Amino acid sequence: MSIDLNKIFGRVMKTWRIGRELSQVQAADLLKMSQAGYSKLEAGQVDTALSTVAKASEITGLSLGALLAEGPASSPEQSIAEALSTLIKAGFTVTLAKRD
Repeated sequence: MSIDLNKIFGRVMKTWRIGRELSQVQAADLLKMSQAGYSKLEAGQVDTALSTVAKASEITGLSLGALLAEGPASSPEQSIAEALSTLIKAGFTVTLAKRD
């Protein structure tokens, strides 16, 4: 199975942007790029330069590994854990409650 790092990076950046309540224009400005380019980045439609990933790491506070580390999960539990980890790293507060 092939892992598309551009799509992973795009999903993480979109999660971070939404968590910070930023528009694509605002996020693009932080990365010193156009909104159209940022939109393609989020969609995983471009080969992202390492310098852009490094700048995103600086802006988001996420490590390079966190920006690119979303591989295939081996179980549903692992998928949930990875999703929660990504949300927490993106600045979300996660609250779990037991359903009755």
